[in-house]
Amino acid sequence: YTLGALTFLEQYASRFVHEIGEAWSDGRIEVAHEHFASERLRDFLTSQWRPLSDRAQGPSVVCANLPGERHDLGLHMVAVVMAMSGFRVVFLGSDTPTDDIARAVERMDDAIAVLISVSRASNPLTTQRALARLRGRLNAGCQLLAGGGGAPHNVEGVRSMDNLRELGRWAPS
Repeated sequence: YTLGALTFLEQYASRFVHEIGEAWSDGRIEVAHEHFASERLRDFLTSQWRPLSDRAQGPSVVCANLPGERHDLGLHMVAVVMAMSGFRVVFLGSDTPTDDIARAVERMDDAIAVLISVSRASNPLTTQRALARLRGRLNAGCQLLAGGGGAPHNVEGVRSMDNLRELGRWAPS
């Protein structure tokens, strides 16, 4: 209760996701265990951000993963931070084609940013190309932010976020 959402996300949820991934990678747990744990955390995070987003009065942000990216727990953590900051979250989720992300933003009149979560498992060159393509499709007034263990820091027009606290400072409530 008194821990605070960012502290919980950084110290517990992020570490939990990392540990579950390592345990699966090392063979200490099976895929079914990893999927079960991930689904439980996903359900919990969604139950936190969605009601806040539904009541939010601020502008919209679009949360998505690039094509091929199936790891969406980091994206749900981003949605928590955004919804707590008063933004309306349009959550497109995993494996979303860049053209579809751009079209979704074009149909909205108040989207101020697209937030992309990139896992360590992503291919760096593919990620850079997809972000550059997406940046080229978005209007200049819509920011493009990328974060996560696989987020590049060298794509023109893309702001890299190193952690959820930095994202929280970008989007003060």
